[in-house]
Amino acid sequence: MNKNATPNAKLLNFMLRAQQIATKADRSEDGYAMVIVSVLSIFLFSLLGAYLTMSNLSKSATNAYIDGNNTFYAAESGLNQRAEQIRQKFVGYSTPSRNGATVPTAISDCFSVPTPTTTTTNDFECRNFSFRYNNNIATATNGAGEIVLSSQNNNQNSINYNTFTYATDATACADGTQNRPCAPQRITLQSGAFSGLNAQEYKYTVYSTAAKSSAIDPIQSGEAKVVLQMSFTNQVIPIFQFGAFYARDLEFNPSPPSTFNGRIHSNGNIYLTAGNGNTLTIEGVITSANNIYTGNPALVDTYSAGGDVLITTSPGVTTQLLPANSNPTTTALQVTNLTPYNNRVQDRTSGVRALTLPSAGFLTKVDASQTDGIGEYYGKADLRLEMFPNRSVPFNFQSIASGTGTPGGCSAAPFTGTVSAGRNNYSTARCSNLNEGQLRSLMQPILVRPRTNDEYNAFCVNIPNATRPQTASKIAIANTDLVVGERILDALALTLAAQTTPVAYSTLQTSNSLSPAAQSQFAALLANIPTLSAADITTLQGAAPAAIAALPSTTTNATSIKGGCFRPAPIQSLFNPNNFGSAASLNANTATSFNDRREGRYIRMIQTNIASLTLWNRDGVFTQGVFDGNLTTADAIAPAALDAEFTIDATTKSWSQKAASSGDNLLFVKDIARTLETDGTTPIPTNSYRSMGLAAVDRTEGGLVFHATINKTTYSYTASQSPYGFAFNDGRNLPAPLTVATDQALYSQGDWNNNDKQPASLLSDTLTVLSNLCLATSDTAADANNPAYVAGQLNCGKLTGFNPATVTTVNAAFLSRTDDSIPAGTTYYSGGLNNYMRMLEGWSGIAFNYRGSFVSLGAPQEVSGQFRACGGDPATYYCPPNRNWGYETDFDTFSKLPPLSPRIINLRQDVFKRNY
Repeated sequence: MNKNATPNAKLLNFMLRAQQIATKADRSEDGYAMVIVSVLSIFLFSLLGAYLTMSNLSKSATNAYIDGNNTFYAAESGLNQRAEQIRQKFVGYSTPSRNGATVPTAISDCFSVPTPTTTTTNDFECRNFSFRYNNNIATATNGAGEIVLSSQNNNQNSINYNTFTYATDATACADGTQNRPCAPQRITLQSGAFSGLNAQEYKYTVYSTAAKSSAIDPIQSGEAKVVLQMSFTNQVIPIFQFGAFYARDLEFNPSPPSTFNGRIHSNGNIYLTAGNGNTLTIEGVITSANNIYTGNPALVDTYSAGGDVLITTSPGVTTQLLPANSNPTTTALQVTNLTPYNNRVQDRTSGVRALTLPSAGFLTKVDASQTDGIGEYYGKADLRLEMFPNRSVPFNFQSIASGTGTPGGCSAAPFTGTVSAGRNNYSTARCSNLNEGQLRSLMQPILVRPRTNDEYNAFCVNIPNATRPQTASKIAIANTDLVVGERILDALALTLAAQTTPVAYSTLQTSNSLSPAAQSQFAALLANIPTLSAADITTLQGAAPAAIAALPSTTTNATSIKGGCFRPAPIQSLFNPNNFGSAASLNANTATSFNDRREGRYIRMIQTNIASLTLWNRDGVFTQGVFDGNLTTADAIAPAALDAEFTIDATTKSWSQKAASSGDNLLFVKDIARTLETDGTTPIPTNSYRSMGLAAVDRTEGGLVFHATINKTTYSYTASQSPYGFAFNDGRNLPAPLTVATDQALYSQGDWNNNDKQPASLLSDTLTVLSNLCLATSDTAADANNPAYVAGQLNCGKLTGFNPATVTTVNAAFLSRTDDSIPAGTTYYSGGLNNYMRMLEGWSGIAFNYRGSFVSLGAPQEVSGQFRACGGDPATYYCPPNRNWGYETDFDTFSKLPPLSPRIINLRQDVFKRNY
């Protein structure tokens, strides 16, 4: 007998064997054996019939059970898929929306919807899916419909199920209404390792049922046996609520005494030490998704042990972090007893888990993990800067503004597929791609026309350390009419805007600042101004631009008759495009770049001056007609060409193309000047952009988002060895809450956001902080590394040694990547949290004042130079500052978070039930 035969087959074979025995029985027994066999056969055949009937009933019940299970699992799969789709909306910095469409109210509304469903922008619509399951107990029959008593295809039949789903918004509106969508409740987590963190809480319910794909009406046919319901809460937790948040191991071991007041979390291990007999005091909660140690075997040999690590367990009370580690340079002792710390030190044994991080490509231009393939910050940025190093104009600049001008243009080239549909106010966005004339104007010093004494003091007098204002006594001319003065300033600004080579900022106080061709252009424009004498034109043509800028006009402060001044160009390139003629030159050190000793190479850098960019948005002028639109090569502009492009009307005394050539509101829409906060009583600082009417009114994504990147399609480089970077300076005032994001190295120079403080953040692959002193004061400064520097450009990139630093203040959240330590084999130390930001100057004894949040996303992807401790390495490039650091407590308030702040998405299931 076949050992694999079914029980039915075995019984039938047994009966046939019995009949065979009966025919061979001895006839001399008068058929006695035959009678017994016959009776036995009748009994066995009856038993067989009963067995087959019961077997069929059992198989039917089993198949029904399996089908019910498959239906349940298909419906459950639909629940999970819809919940994940809703979660992904939050991961993409959006919230689910019905977008004005109607929403289903019952699962039956979904039966007429095609399967699978083509989704729309209505996140609560019916969405149906197809799933396939194997029914392992399915009945097999022959062609006559009779049961076959042998296995076929291992008894596996593939059955398709359709799943029908829809979602509802159950968020409790903060204002108590039931209008949808509504502002979510803002809660404080009350339990667990992260209690005390603030979150926005959204609630949703998803319904799902399933049936075999052949069912036309799943409920009428009885195929839909259950309707599943899942209610869940989505908590959005801003990541900048952590004083320090590390994706991998976090090390903290300052040698000067240090106090850290923010919450500390690591998805890896935490190593806490304090060397040279100093004390590290931590006032915030410490959480690790792995283990916590005293000591760090990756520390360099010169590090001295013996310091104390104190944990604040209650106000005014500290407890030593135990066990005490006498030799943290070679051992790392795990802290296993967490009881003494009043729940303020927790690790994986306390239930701490790793928190979800932003996608690896969220700072890049292209992010394959996103549904639309667009990087999060690039796709939602208000200002976008893209470097093209080997062009005559080495960058593109784009503005995406909301609610102004004629909406649209964002779906046409060059914006096709680059602006995220999840961007707030996407439907009213105005996309502008700056032309050659506008780009070249951004490369020239900006002529400032102060309209009030506050503006004059802010831009022409009270300049931070080492940034000499380009002011001068006004030139003496016969015609002192204020309208004529305005036309003279127009002519000077247009002349500068038409230059193909940037005019050195530091030379504007000298009479020969402009090239002979530029002087001819200037004179040709001046000749169009009525009542301006030939003698005045000759005087102006040979005068220093700074002296001309000081002339009073109708566009300057006529009350006190103070003229204007110059500020550095909004955008400068710290490299020579002519050095990029071949692929080999991309990797060559050139003296026209910024030398980063930590990286051991020159960095081709675009430097953006925030103050100048803000002023250009109001006072900047440009001319396009004299340029050919080819950004690759330089244009030769004849003096007559500029004169023909701009002529003045003898009656109105205005340039015929002046209005079309003004930078006013080109980058962002200015707000009106304000003196009081929204509460109507708190004064706004008088020297702030808000009080001067220069601030941005656009609050898309919570403020302005500035994204910078390199055009990687054209320029490639060795992984983690990028020769490109972006510098941002003159950010003492900000035009609005501001987030600066780049997928390359970011260099922040000077005071940042310390006047009229706004929510701000700096996001990058790596972050280097440079002091107020890292600016050249003239193009003849003693700088053996780079004689091409001019005032207003970074100048602390030295071949040997380092420049001294000066006191600098930064108020902004930091998010970047930091090196990993290698404790085994060749010891390599990352520098720890105390060296989170990279520095290149001599900071010993100098205060670096910082309030913000440190977020590390792991090892750098673009720039991975090695940390070297001060004093122990002959190639040391800096010594650390006095760390006056602290967590920015403003980030505890949602309205004070930086624009597009990264966040943690915590999905929690509340209710799961099935309705029959």
